[in-house]
Amino acid sequence: MKKRIVWIDLLRVISMISIIIIHVIGNTLNTYHLNGTAKTIYHIIEQLCYFAIPLFVMLSGIFFLNKDIDIRKIITKYSKKIL
Repeated sequence: MKKRIVWIDLLRVISMISIIIIHVIGNTLNTYHLNGTAKTIYHIIEQLCYFAIPLFVMLSGIFFLNKDIDIRKIITKYSKKIL
């Protein structure tokens, strides 16, 4: 059985929570049409959470780099799942 890497799991949890925050704030801004200070605060929080999107890509790369996979297999098998 493989050992889990704790810091990768923590980064996943943090990025998942940030993605959820982005979606909730986006729906809130579209639904309630906030103005003024509330809208500014929502936008600031949303912008601070955008780091999670490239973080997911980097975490996926960690797992691809740890495997000994042929480049042809990556292109044929995994690119369909990624796209």
